[in-house]
Amino acid sequence: MKRIVAFLLCLVLFCGCVPALADGAAIKADWMPYEVKEFFSASSFNGWTIGESASILVENTAGGTYFFAVAQKEGHNVLYGFEQKNGHFDYWLKTDNAIVQGEGFFVLRYNSGDFQLFNGQIKNIGEGFSLMFTRADYEEQHDHLLYFSVNKSGQFHLKLACVDHGWEEVLVTSDSLAYSHEGTYEGTAYGTVETNLRYFSYAAFPKTLKEARKKLTAPPAIPMGELTAQKIKFTGGQKFPVYSGPGAEYERAAGGKASVSTNDWIQVFGSEKGYILIQYAISSSQMRFGWIDQSALPKNANVGPLSFAYEDAVITANTFLTDDPLNSQTRVRMVNAGQSGVKWLASMGNWVYVEIIGQGQAVRGFVPASAVSRATHEQAFSASYLGKDYTAKAEMTLLYGVTANITVTVDGPTAWSSLNADKITGYQVYANHVPVSSLPSAALDPAASGWRTVFTLAASLPTNTAVIGLCPIHAATGQKADEMMVITLNATARQNTQPLAASDSHWHYAGYNTAVVNNPDAKERLHLRKNAYGSADSLGKYYNGTVAVVLPDNKDGAEWAHVRIGNTEGYMEAKYLAFQEAANQIVSAQPVVTIDNPSGTGLNLRAGQSTDSAVIRLLPNGVQVTVMGLSEDWLHVQAGEDTGYIRITGTSPRVPYTYGTPGGDGSLARITVNCFAYAEPNANARAVCNLFIGEAFPLARTQNGYAQIEVDGAAVWIRTSCIERIKEQ
Repeated sequence: MKRIVAFLLCLVLFCGCVPALADGAAIKADWMPYEVKEFFSASSFNGWTIGESASILVENTAGGTYFFAVAQKEGHNVLYGFEQKNGHFDYWLKTDNAIVQGEGFFVLRYNSGDFQLFNGQIKNIGEGFSLMFTRADYEEQHDHLLYFSVNKSGQFHLKLACVDHGWEEVLVTSDSLAYSHEGTYEGTAYGTVETNLRYFSYAAFPKTLKEARKKLTAPPAIPMGELTAQKIKFTGGQKFPVYSGPGAEYERAAGGKASVSTNDWIQVFGSEKGYILIQYAISSSQMRFGWIDQSALPKNANVGPLSFAYEDAVITANTFLTDDPLNSQTRVRMVNAGQSGVKWLASMGNWVYVEIIGQGQAVRGFVPASAVSRATHEQAFSASYLGKDYTAKAEMTLLYGVTANITVTVDGPTAWSSLNADKITGYQVYANHVPVSSLPSAALDPAASGWRTVFTLAASLPTNTAVIGLCPIHAATGQKADEMMVITLNATARQNTQPLAASDSHWHYAGYNTAVVNNPDAKERLHLRKNAYGSADSLGKYYNGTVAVVLPDNKDGAEWAHVRIGNTEGYMEAKYLAFQEAANQIVSAQPVVTIDNPSGTGLNLRAGQSTDSAVIRLLPNGVQVTVMGLSEDWLHVQAGEDTGYIRITGTSPRVPYTYGTPGGDGSLARITVNCFAYAEPNANARAVCNLFIGEAFPLARTQNGYAQIEVDGAAVWIRTSCIERIKEQ
């Protein structure tokens, strides 16, 4: 019995010497803060492993002291972060989005703010940590390497990424990604990038320049009008439902699933009824205006209320409603002429923001300004003519923007009472330079001294009428364009159709047809050439939506059209013009620029492309104008009711001359030595960016030993000794 008891006692003692299987992760690291070890000892970490080099202490930074560790289980990798507060490490972060997934091992290292070499240049990555991952089937070379730096607020942001086994380096900022492959700079993609470690997604991160240029987007410039945007940085990692109007009762796009992520850019326009109007990117080719709950705003954001017109509006032509007027113009729904329940809210460039009710759910969106007018019941206009032989006064009332009732009172000489006199017998009505039918009547006033006749006309105006001409018809000599009276309608109607300023200050459009520039790619511009052949000198390049007078010497089916834009005559390829009713369907691509002349109070609007040309008037700094076309040094613009030329320098944003144009020469500048690009063509100018050997950019012109090129949409200057000129394929 004693032997049995002794045996059992030894067995118990032996079992006590065998450690029990502990709960928690298998930790291979040499050192880890006690609180962190306790955290990973929970049973929920059973089966997880923290590798020998998969943790790091980042201490005494400007943003505090932190500890990071990567836990791994069957190819699932999770990064944990802990922040030291009052000498104790508290759980702070958990993310599997920010790191690579799959079997392999991690190495985390502290970076003390060392500089890193990128594309042959030293870059300050900042204090923080790096995270290197090597897949199980790669033994000699890391697969991915990420550098995160910490700021004063304790936020860690991605600064540099090495992917594709280190062959592809990506220098990261909040609005750009610069790529270098095997030490050779490839280029930079611009757009909003989520770099915050808490919200960063490695899977979504563009690994190549091509992918970045496809994915990244940047907030667009908002055209002149009644909507003003501010860019607000929202708290990342959130999504909010988006409605077409301020409330859930409004239509919701994307089949009722439209939402916005706060990890990308968001423009905010103002608030209404507890919601804010925003614009955001859906993809690189599509954006959306919509409304989200105002509670989504960050705490210190200051967003004011919107003040909409809420006026009745008339849809004057079959058209469409879009929530993306500045990019894809994706149709939300079709809207027919005469659609009821339309409210005019605000204007924005060539678009009007409207609300439509009574056709399913209420919806808000944009319609082309050419297809809508304010439904003011009656508007009054007048015009007069003072001639050598007679005077005329016109009074017009415009009903609902489409029906014109016109009375013209003419006081002529007594000689006009003669049967054979070349007196005025009527008036021809022109709308946008095209004759329209009217129902004329005339009544002679026998009580008046001399010869007085009152003409009454009623006309239905076509879509987008901006200018009305009243041309007198004489008994013997017919119509006389130099005696025409002109009535200019409201500014909204003029947004897509500008008055045409002819030479000698006359309005020579009686009987003329018009055409509208219609490039197949809205980003292209069409040359106005001096003669009717492709190699003729260019007088300028013109945007879609620009109206041109078609001069009477044109022949049907001709390859080239003889046209006039403003007071400049030339020739355009007819295949890139829209004629007659098709012209009303063209959406304008004309940009809006602001006069911004740092060396003066503004810019002179001139009659021609020369400083010797007559000055029409001074455009003060801050005034916005619509660009119809441009040459290398001049913009052809619409400034209110005036058309003319201004110098490109002194406008903002700078409109590039060199991107795709039908008939362009396609010259490129290839960089032959690493160099700086400057804002102006001199060595004392501000350096704008670095350019690298092998890059190629559209070449605009050369001047005083410098070349003007287009880099990411901006015009910059470099020394001609740094480039070679090549032809685009």
